[in-house]
Amino acid sequence: MAKKATNLLFMFYLIGGAPRSGKTILAKKLSKELNIPWVSTDSLELIAMKYTSEKDFDSIFPKSVIRKKTEKSNDRMYAEFSIDQIVESYIQQGKGLWPGITSFIESEHGYGHDYILEGFHIFPELVSELQKSFSITSVFLGKENFEKTLNGIKDNPQINDWTVSHTKDPKTYELIAEMVNSFSLEFKKEAEKYSLNYMSTDDNFEDKINKLSRGLMFPN
Repeated sequence: MAKKATNLLFMFYLIGGAPRSGKTILAKKLSKELNIPWVSTDSLELIAMKYTSEKDFDSIFPKSVIRKKTEKSNDRMYAEFSIDQIVESYIQQGKGLWPGITSFIESEHGYGHDYILEGFHIFPELVSELQKSFSITSVFLGKENFEKTLNGIKDNPQINDWTVSHTKDPKTYELIAEMVNSFSLEFKKEAEKYSLNYMSTDDNFEDKINKLSRGLMFPN
C-alpha cells in the first residue's frame, strides 16, 4: 500500500466530472491505496434534501425535480427535456450542494481528517475557492467520444446503474451518451479556466486511472 507524503496534512482529494467517467472507480482505488475514507457527494445530497425547505427545494435540486416529473424514466426524461436542459439541471443541482460540501470539508478539517470526495457536484469553480482555505488536490474526469461513451453504457453496466435500470428504449442510451459528452466539455472548459487538472477517460481507462491515482497521491 502506498504511503502518503508526510507534508500532506489534512489533505482533501476532490474528484469531479461527468457521470460514468470513472470518478467512483478512482475514488475507491485512491481510498484503498491511501487507507483513508471516501464519500460520494450523492450521499451528501440525500442528507441535504431532508433539511431543505419545500419552498427552496425546486431551485436547489432541479435535476431531482425533473426525475420526479418523469417518474425516474430516462426514456421520458430525454424525450421531454433537451440535452442542454438536462446538463443545466446537473450544473444547478451541483452548485446547490456547494454549501454542504464546504461544511463537510470544514468539519473534517476540524477533526484533522484526510478525506476523498467524488461526484458531479464538485466543479472547478468550487475547488478554486476551497483551495484558498484548505489543502486540496483535485482532478476532473470526462468522456468526450460519443461512440466509446455509448458502448461503455451498453456494454459495461455498473451496480445499480441508473442508465440501465431506468431505460427501456435502447435509443435513449444515445441521448444519455450525448449528455455525458456535453457535460464533460463543461468540466473541461471550467478546469482550463481555473488551471485545474482534467482528463478524458475515453481511452486506456485502467492506465489513466492508475496514473491519476499516483498523481493525486504525490502531486507536484
